[in-house]
Amino acid sequence: MRFSLDSTGQMCPMPLLNLKLLLKNCKTGDTIEQSITDKTSLKDIPAWLENKGHQVEIIEKSDGTYLIKSLIL
Repeated sequence: MRFSLDSTGQMCPMPLLNLKLLLKNCKTGDTIEQSITDKTSLKDIPAWLENKGHQVEIIEKSDGTYLIKSLIL
């Protein structure tokens, strides 16, 4: 299943906390696409996901928004 999470305009730690809540509903093989604008979250979220063993891809959009794509393993 694919989940989308819009965290644009939110400051750290809210994007990470919202991601943790969403992960409770995820299963192995699911993907999460989270949009963020906070630079601190851009570092913290991928590091946290990778530490938990998930795959992460970061895509920079032209409007200052970043998309963090996560494959839940």
